[in-house]
Order: sequence, then C-alpha cells, then structure tokens
Amino acid sequence: MKIAVQLVTWNGQLFLADCLSSLSNQTFQDWQIFIIDNNSTDRTPNIIHRWLDHHIAQYSFKTLPLNVGFAPGHNLLLQSHDAPYVFILNQDVLLEPNYLYELICCLEARRQSGSATGCLFRWESRHGQLIKTDILDSTGLEIYRTHRVVERGRGEDSLLSDDVEEVFGVPATAALYRRVALDETVLHTVNGREWFDNDFGSYKEDVDLAYRLQLRLGQSTVI
Repeated sequence: MKIAVQLVTWNGQLFLADCLSSLSNQTFQDWQIFIIDNNSTDRTPNIIHRWLDHHIAQYSFKTLPLNVGFAPGHNLLLQSHDAPYVFILNQDVLLEPNYLYELICCLEARRQSGSATGCLFRWESRHGQLIKTDILDSTGLEIYRTHRVVERGRGEDSLLSDDVEEVFGVPATAALYRRVALDETVLHTVNGREWFDNDFGSYKEDVDLAYRLQLRLGQSTVI
C-alpha cells in the first residue's frame, strides 16, 4: 500500500456515491481506504458498505457514536496505518481518473515538497447529475503579508497557470501528504499525537498544518 486514502464522512448521501465511484476509477490503484463516519443520520453508512462490498477487498471502516469533527476524525485514521503517503479526501469531491497518479508522481519527483494538490473546480447538480464547471474553487493556499490565508483562484473562471507551482499550502479537500512530513510536524498533546490540530475541529485545520509544514519543509505544490 503506497497511499492511505482517508475519508471522514457525515450525512453525505447526496454526493458520496459519486465521490466513491471516482475513487474506484483511479488509474493509480496502489491504495487502501480508511473511513470514519461521524454518526451520520442519513444513508451515508449504507452507501459506504455497499461500495466496499462491491469494489474494495481491504479497508477500514468505523462508525463513531458522535460527531468528533474533521480534524479529530483524520487523526484517528492516521493512528491506524503507516502508509508513506496520505490522501485526504472530502466526501463531496469528484476525482478525475488520473488525479492520484499525477499527485504521487509530483511528490516522488519533488522530494522537497511535503504536500500536493490538483486544481479544484466547483461542481453543480444538473438534472440529478453532478457536473464539473469551469469555475475554480482552489489552486492551493495563498498567504498575505497580514498572514491572512485564502484559497488561490477561488471564483475565477480560468486557471492561473498550467505549470506546477509552489504554494504556501494545500487545502485538505483532495490533498496528498508525505507521511514523513506529517510526522515531522505532529503536535504532541495531553490527548496524544495530533497531525491536524483538534482545536480547529472542522475548519481551517489545513491552514494550521500548512504553517507547520512551511516552517519545517518550506514547500507545498499545486499541479
């Protein structure tokens, strides 16, 4: 297993089947999935079980009795494996078939990078189908002189560049992290190791991690 795919879900029945289908269709297949469900009250667990039964031979799927949030959920998953690469995937993301392949090639070629992401586009629902638009959602995290951090390119209708670029950090939406980089920046707290700071819960935990990766490694990449 080269990549551990981590997915933390909560009430995602509207888009989860499409997300999982796009994961199954990846051209790069040397991965194993680790899932935590945060006490969903809809059909999310059933959708996951059905997909696992039909498509996945080896996996880890745990349902929690309460919603612990995004950061704590992923920290629990990070404790359960030692894969050299960690792919953080949001439940509402649809992946292009070569997404994982492009990211793993990027990090293996750029040893100084601790994380990488692709250009993320918004999607919309048309006649019951999820359709990718030409509107950008993110091309990485950008930091201002005031230390305000924003999503690069958000709302734009074209790519900023076709080139591989260094960025301040990557959003934990569909991001590949080098495990050794995560371990070098881990927080040691009274509650144990936290790769994502649990105090952030479910928002901006990726910005905090980007700061720590910058201080330690100095580079993240968008392709």
